[in-house]
Amino acid sequence: MPKTDSEIKKFTFLWLFSLYFLVGLYPALLNHIELHPWFNKFHFEELNSFFSFITYLGDGLGWVIFCIIFLFISFKGSLFIFLSGLLSGTITQVLKRFVFNDINRPMFYFKPEDLPTISGIDNHMNFSFPSGHSTSAFALFFTLSLIINKPKISIGFFFLAFLAAFSRIYLHQHFYRDTYVGAFIGVVSTLVIYYWFYKKVDEKPKWSKSLLSPKI
Repeated sequence: MPKTDSEIKKFTFLWLFSLYFLVGLYPALLNHIELHPWFNKFHFEELNSFFSFITYLGDGLGWVIFCIIFLFISFKGSLFIFLSGLLSGTITQVLKRFVFNDINRPMFYFKPEDLPTISGIDNHMNFSFPSGHSTSAFALFFTLSLIINKPKISIGFFFLAFLAAFSRIYLHQHFYRDTYVGAFIGVVSTLVIYYWFYKKVDEKPKWSKSLLSPKI
């Protein structure tokens, strides 16, 4: 774990997540079905459009885009993004489809008239736990925060990941506990890849090269 002042700043995203994890533990332990309507008391047209858009931050396309972008910046960054996405995504999909495949999504338990609905959103019924979008968003933005290593940007990245996770609740695609555990998987997976790969190759010149590096 980080020891120096620079390392502490590098992990700004992690400190914010740790605070969220502690504060958010209690509601994660409550009855998820009874808790869901409480999270959805306030729905506005402007928020509907906002969260319908922000939810795509947890889509797999983000990983592809940033992997390609970082091929032109540094190979180590691109591979860090790829490995973090691969590990976190694999864990979540195995849990979702093989371990907890009998856990259903909110609209399996509620009728459309019971909750504020949003037009244009397909309500899925199965494979609720954990949330893949939440895993993806937290893993991706934590990875980017470690690569870019700017505390202020890391704060912005954290809130983008948080909003992407909350959008899954707002859109009735997941319960709170799904997003809570998904976020945890994303952060822990990224830490594993950071210490197993990225930190080890960070000072090696060949990994700092990119597709734009001059050929010798």
